[in-house]
Amino acid sequence: MKSTIQAAMLLAIIINLTTAMPNLASAHSSPELDRKAKDELQALARSSGATFRISWNEQTGTPSAISGRLTSVSRHTTEWIATQFIARNKHLFGLKSPEKNMKIKAVKALPGGTRTVHLERYLFDTPVYGDYIKLTIDVQGVVTAVESLIYPQLEKQLFNRPAHSVLSSEQAIRKAQAQLSPAQMAQLQQQPTARLYYLPFRAGLPLVYEVTFLHRNQLFAERMWIHAVMGHSLDPAL
Repeated sequence: MKSTIQAAMLLAIIINLTTAMPNLASAHSSPELDRKAKDELQALARSSGATFRISWNEQTGTPSAISGRLTSVSRHTTEWIATQFIARNKHLFGLKSPEKNMKIKAVKALPGGTRTVHLERYLFDTPVYGDYIKLTIDVQGVVTAVESLIYPQLEKQLFNRPAHSVLSSEQAIRKAQAQLSPAQMAQLQQQPTARLYYLPFRAGLPLVYEVTFLHRNQLFAERMWIHAVMGHSLDPAL
């Protein structure tokens, strides 16, 4: 009898959520969500009850925003709470090894004891351009909001092997400099920087250098992408 009541209550919660949030209903039926991701989604909906809200990134098929009382009260550190939440929901985000690939970049204290934790994604120790998860954790240690941009299952695109750069950072900088006119060069500082990234939104998941030139007035920067293997530039607008 007790299990029947619990099942009925769970069904009522799911019906209420899918009525209020069409995106959630479509996510449950989406072929892009595997069984483990669906299980994690249902667990979040169960634990959060009527507070649960979720939005999806149509391009990636992963959550772009989640809100509600997403975890229980905790006295653990903010960093521990954040990493454990991601680990428990790694299939929902399409992550293979978040304990290795999601790295904390910033923890910020907000008024009232709330904190945010910003994590960036890495793949084979190289950052993935633009991929991140940001969690908001209240004074009781409860995760109340998540913002994210995650391209799922990137390891499969590389057949679980890292790409290797042929160019050095200095060579990438020289290739980028060669594309600037003398007038443009005159407006830039003389010490550009180059950093390796995977581009998750480009076909083939290319490994590129982002070369950054700071303008002398430092009000804005000039950025170029140089393919780390082939050596050509990539248009960021494409």
